[in-house]
Amino acid sequence: MSFFNLHLKITLILPKRKVHVFWLALLAWLLVNCSENDTKQKAFAPKPVNANEILGYLHNLLQEPELAGASLGFYVTPLEKDSAIVAYMPDVALATASTLKAVTTATALGILGSDYRFETQIAYSGKIDASGTLQGNLYLIGSGDPSFGSDNMPSLIDFLANRVIEKGIKKINGQLIGDASIFDNDGAARTWIWEDIGNYYGASPSGLSIHQNQYSIYFKTGRSSGEETKIVEVAPKIEGLNVRNEVVTGEKYSGDNAYIFGGPFSYEKIVRGTLPPNYNRFMIKGAMPEPAKFCTSYFLKTLEAKGVQISESFKVLYERPLNLPKLTKVYTYQSPPLSEIIKQTNYKSINLYADALLKKIGHERLNEGNFEGGIEVLKSYWANKGVDTPGLLMHDGSGLSRYNAVSALSLSNILRYTIQKDTSEVFLQSLPVAGVSGTLKNICKNHVAKGRISAKSGYIKNVRAYTGLVNKYSNKRLIFTLLINNHTKSYREMTPHIEEIFNLLTRL
Repeated sequence: MSFFNLHLKITLILPKRKVHVFWLALLAWLLVNCSENDTKQKAFAPKPVNANEILGYLHNLLQEPELAGASLGFYVTPLEKDSAIVAYMPDVALATASTLKAVTTATALGILGSDYRFETQIAYSGKIDASGTLQGNLYLIGSGDPSFGSDNMPSLIDFLANRVIEKGIKKINGQLIGDASIFDNDGAARTWIWEDIGNYYGASPSGLSIHQNQYSIYFKTGRSSGEETKIVEVAPKIEGLNVRNEVVTGEKYSGDNAYIFGGPFSYEKIVRGTLPPNYNRFMIKGAMPEPAKFCTSYFLKTLEAKGVQISESFKVLYERPLNLPKLTKVYTYQSPPLSEIIKQTNYKSINLYADALLKKIGHERLNEGNFEGGIEVLKSYWANKGVDTPGLLMHDGSGLSRYNAVSALSLSNILRYTIQKDTSEVFLQSLPVAGVSGTLKNICKNHVAKGRISAKSGYIKNVRAYTGLVNKYSNKRLIFTLLINNHTKSYREMTPHIEEIFNLLTRL
């Protein structure tokens, strides 16, 4: 509508003496709102910074007393090509913490493919006679699937038991055999520390995993600091598990400071530390001592509860015998696609999933389901892609080992290659977003970097690390890696510095 037509309509609607009042009011409204919009646009278009300003911030950070003995590696490059925009000690190999999961998941995605699914099989040896008796053994054959029964253990095992019954098996004149032989039998990585091994994040991969290889201990705590606590339940119940409780009640708001000590395959555990007061069921999680044994036992009990008689109980295979009899398949259970497993790995930083993926690629390429085989395959994969990875030292796939190390340059090279390729969308979808999702949900919630940093985070004591993609305000994309080792700031004290570095990156 033209200005003339609008004016004509206004003169027809309003009395003549009020037409000029309308136009004055409209002009005032436009002036106020245009001013507000300009202010908002300025607020959301932060002032650009240059590389020297970021380096200056890092320099000042390293002058703080808690970082007096710290090491810092930082590298920023355009997504399109390797060309340093900001670099600070980029070649120094530093502890990775969970940023190593980005390397493991990117490699597994490249080798196995986003649609790959683990397959857990039920099969039997011998024959089923007319009465429904299996004259032979029933097998539950693991594929190393770390997600098997992760959040639906009772219903999944019940479902699998029903598949056995549907096959017409009413009685087993033999054993139930859990086959975990696809992976080695080492349990925890050799370089994991004692404080980690017994806790849920130290759950080690198994050829036959179940329930993320975790169990829960529930405590009733005292009313005041120093009082004893009481274990009220262990779930799921693990036969033979003996937990010695040395946990006492801590101060109000002190949080979970209890740790479970005990090695793989050991059913003797000690819990030490403190838990906050006035809880009836405070939960901490531990690593199952022998996941394959628990899984097979749980399947046996479920079958028996459904009326299937088994004459010789069960056993677990950690090494497949040379004379394994011919097997007849009953059912094959498929995991979610690898794209979903990788997303869970990076979003929630699940150590078990990353370590299982590393062992899996070792088995796929070298028939060696162990860390050593997986690491050999991983390094060969990146070398064949022409991606230079100097300083990459690996002892697991999760980053839990403090012996893992990588340079900021190497980690950025791997990320840049991965995000440029066909699998880029799947991999990017697996990375938490600052202020929005996953392990970065509570970082940069009210900052200019919110929604503009997609990265894998890493944290172990005295280490903070990040690697990922920056979506700048200029609509250009950058790859970055930040590794900080041997600082003495608490997680909470360090977080504002991480947020400011993220803010600076989006304004670069």
